[in-house]
Amino acid sequence: MDCKEKTVIDFRFPELIQLRLDVGFFLDIRKQFLNGGILAVALIIFLSYLYFKNNDVEWEYALVEKTMYIDKIMKKSKRKRIGEYDLTKTEVMAPEGSSYIKEYDNRNLKCTDFSSLIPENKKYVLIIMDGNEMVKLVLEPDERMLKELRDIIPRQLHID
Repeated sequence: MDCKEKTVIDFRFPELIQLRLDVGFFLDIRKQFLNGGILAVALIIFLSYLYFKNNDVEWEYALVEKTMYIDKIMKKSKRKRIGEYDLTKTEVMAPEGSSYIKEYDNRNLKCTDFSSLIPENKKYVLIIMDGNEMVKLVLEPDERMLKELRDIIPRQLHID
């Protein structure tokens, strides 16, 4: 009898090991899935943070003498100077879609949009020399700024 019991134990022992390996493999996959799920959720939260962090942007235009400074204000707290433009080098400034701007559409100009991207707001396009290249700036000046610009660049400014 002892011999048969040993034989039975010998045959079952590899099956028990195999069962333990299968259960261990299943638990390992489950742990990896949970870790991957946690990483995916963390990645989504991080990317959402980056999107909303950089999405709250305002532009500030400042006229000092004959120079326009453009600052980017992020989350109403962090300010960064984006551009400084000498208005004496202005080619033309007119509302977006104006005939004065259309002649510059076929040129390969670097275009920078400093507007709020709200379609209802009236946008103006400023074509100006920046260093050795001509650039196209999209702005949203208010009436007060347009009045000041009329004094600085009267021949280049076209208000429709």
